[in-house]
Amino acid sequence: MSYCSAKTYQPVPSFDLEEFDVQGKPKVLISGGGIGGLTQAICLLKADIPFPVFERAKAIKPLGSAISLGASVGPLFIQLGIWNEFNQRGKKYNTVHMHKEDLTPSERILLGKRVFSFMQNKANVVIECSDNSTYYGDILVGADGAYSAVRQQLYKELKADKKLPKSDDLSGSLPFNCVCLVGQTIPLDPEEFPHLNEERSQGAKRNDSFRNSEWGFEEAEALAREVRPFKVPGGKDGKAITLGMYVDKTPRQQMSKVMLEEIVFKTCLPQGMLRSVLATVSIRKQSDVFNYTYMNPSGALGGIHAIHDAVALANWLSTLQLADDKVTEKMFKEYYTERYPIAKAAFKTGQMFTHNLGKNMLAVVVRGMMKRIPAWIWRRIICMMFESRPQCSFFPLIEDDALVKPSYQRSLHKTLVIHKELAKKRVCYTCAPYVKSTPDPYGLPKSNLTPEELEELNKPNVLISGGGIGGLTLALLLHKANIPFLVLEKAKEIKPLGSAIQMGPSVAALFKQLGIWDEFLERSKVWDAMAMYKEDLTPVHSMASPWLANAVGCYNSVISRPELYDLLFNSIPRERILLGKRVLSLTQNETSVMVACSDSSSYHGDILVGADGAYSAVRQNLYKELKVAHKLPSSDDVTLPFSCVCLVGQTVPLDPEEFPDMGEELTKGHTMLGISTMCTWLTVTTRQNTVCWGVVQFLDKESSKLNDSFRNSEWGPEAAEALAKEVRTFKVPGGKDGKVLTLGDYIDKTPAGMMSKVMLEEIVFHTWYGGRTVLLGDACHKMNPMGGVGGINAIHDAVTLANWLSTLRVADDEGIEAVFKEYRAERYPVAMEAFKSSQMFTHNLGKSWLSVLVRGIIKRLPTWLWKRIIYKMFASRPQCSFLPLIKDDAPVKPSYQPSLHKTLPILQQLSECPPVAASGSGPMTV
Repeated sequence: MSYCSAKTYQPVPSFDLEEFDVQGKPKVLISGGGIGGLTQAICLLKADIPFPVFERAKAIKPLGSAISLGASVGPLFIQLGIWNEFNQRGKKYNTVHMHKEDLTPSERILLGKRVFSFMQNKANVVIECSDNSTYYGDILVGADGAYSAVRQQLYKELKADKKLPKSDDLSGSLPFNCVCLVGQTIPLDPEEFPHLNEERSQGAKRNDSFRNSEWGFEEAEALAREVRPFKVPGGKDGKAITLGMYVDKTPRQQMSKVMLEEIVFKTCLPQGMLRSVLATVSIRKQSDVFNYTYMNPSGALGGIHAIHDAVALANWLSTLQLADDKVTEKMFKEYYTERYPIAKAAFKTGQMFTHNLGKNMLAVVVRGMMKRIPAWIWRRIICMMFESRPQCSFFPLIEDDALVKPSYQRSLHKTLVIHKELAKKRVCYTCAPYVKSTPDPYGLPKSNLTPEELEELNKPNVLISGGGIGGLTLALLLHKANIPFLVLEKAKEIKPLGSAIQMGPSVAALFKQLGIWDEFLERSKVWDAMAMYKEDLTPVHSMASPWLANAVGCYNSVISRPELYDLLFNSIPRERILLGKRVLSLTQNETSVMVACSDSSSYHGDILVGADGAYSAVRQNLYKELKVAHKLPSSDDVTLPFSCVCLVGQTVPLDPEEFPDMGEELTKGHTMLGISTMCTWLTVTTRQNTVCWGVVQFLDKESSKLNDSFRNSEWGPEAAEALAKEVRTFKVPGGKDGKVLTLGDYIDKTPAGMMSKVMLEEIVFHTWYGGRTVLLGDACHKMNPMGGVGGINAIHDAVTLANWLSTLRVADDEGIEAVFKEYRAERYPVAMEAFKSSQMFTHNLGKSWLSVLVRGIIKRLPTWLWKRIIYKMFASRPQCSFLPLIKDDAPVKPSYQPSLHKTLPILQQLSECPPVAASGSGPMTV
């Protein structure tokens, strides 16, 4: 998944997450570039977890004074490789004072990105920034300060759902009882300020208070004028100096006035929230970094606990191999369980330090008690504070043999066990070849292969990413060609969504070769006309083709997508289809290609086919490689364009008495054109007495922006149900005795699992292959399915590719590139023509003036011209060259098929010259 700007539809120039993508790791969005956010970023960087940091400031100008660190971060900073530099920059002061700017990493930080809203579903989370840019990820970490925009929106949603505790409903106001003026001088002259020469940092505090004021440089300077005469130690020869001397040497931008709020929010991971966690500055307001608690920084605890939050969250994030809802929520709960009690305890400690500086009676009592605390009790308190010395579980651990043992770190010990289990599962697999070995008559191990067996062994091993129509068709073709393959499908069970697909003449010869034509006819229903109506069911025109069967050899038919999936799936050996295998990354060289899946498994092969849809992970990885090598055309470095979304579904079998269309011999297809709405809707009957229906919603600029937020995701049932409620009243024909039905009648009879909301993207990519990787179907040409050409062209892609793969006997780079080149040369022009045809059909259903014009032209087309268009569409009737050919003597001759006519002589030549042993006779020993 790439992070793209919704406005420009281009990758963000200053940040390309693709180059950091690694197998199985979630994509994390970090809102806020304070100490907690940046520490989180450094931990994720070391764990190879892709992320960007969104910082609202246009330039990194960390305000504030100093922060006391040391023992609490020692092992962690050693792991992160920044301990030595930390010591060089810091100065000892029991712990160490270190400027906030020293934690700032130099990569993956997007400045000027003020996050002000987010949306999330079961697949990802989307944030929108103040500059109207939009970014996508798997997890959002709110680290954006005490007045966190992430927390405020999260709490707003929870409040609307009545899930927000009253203690957290502060309406944006945080409790505070003091303000603070902080600053940092320029480097001073040790001659004038002798305490700068001290090996240890000198800290002095005054107990005077000052009034509250507004934010801004002017108010900071106004308060600075009031405190100028305040005395501080550190002058030459014991001379007293004033704050004014430091104020004069403090640059204006290094001085700020801040409020010191104090609160610990209870809600970090509320039930039902999917992919947002308040971990940095949205859950604890600590040092304006991690804000589900905010502690007065005078206690020196805010920044430390922000860092510790980051470590705990990073440990759990490093265990994620698939960022689905259940696993993500479980991880957030573990994080919250560990950090919330510690934050509460630290909050109380912070209040004690605050009272030590205060002006009321309680502050006087606290100072008196602290003044009289015995040394052994003071040591015990301090030792308890510094027992918390967390480490990262994804790095080699640092030996910590100090006398004060580190406290139990839940995230470390639990995730260490998980990492060990994951390491055991990281096994690589290869496809088993189809070798039909003859058993040894004496029962001895097989050591010799016949020439025929050797030929089978030499065939390339093919990995197919994606179990859609194109992927399964290719798998069935390779099975028939005895070419070893594996299908890697991300779904854990086959649940084909969508409506219906029309096919017949375009696949008849192929399906006969594959032996599935008769079953296809049993599952499908003949279709020869589509009637078009206005939204009040006034007829517009009808597109009929009763003459089609006589011209091309058979009728066009309609089959529901689940039936087609089932037909293909059951024709392939079950062991060749692996479910729950989401391909995340690929690696290829001169000898093989390897894919890594979300469950940490890896698979090797000779060829990888990306048939994994419009947002193909294979294509994204391939294009990333080509872009680095400067071989990717700029036309391919784009986001998928779309102008409409679609709600599709299929009912349960209906009663023909109530729905008379079910009893008709031919498929009934109806298209309704909305006039008062930006929608067009369709209904089609099937052989199983179900109705496949769809609603196409054409988008304007505003609705396009809203839907663009989820362009790279799968909408959950909530989104589909929400749109279904909007379209329930749309009228459809087909009721008993001429009764008018509505879409609601079909929606009520549609199971939730058979209804989905999808985007209808349209693009044909120029680059179809690279190295040992090739693309197929929607991965290289995504067409609006309203034209009925998307699935057909995926099948035809599979035929062409399988024909050429069947000629490969040695899977070397040269041979593979030649095959891929022939495949693209044949299919790319056809895909472009189909793309234009698809757009024409889309315009026929659209709402623009061009759509009106197209409908007018189609309505008035002469029959001879309409026939010519249809004949050209159905002239493409490909066949396999490695199976017995089917006689096709229809009046409309099939178009020239390069892969068939070119590979037939190659296969004939190969059959006449089988591989032989080196001596020229007898079997070859292997």
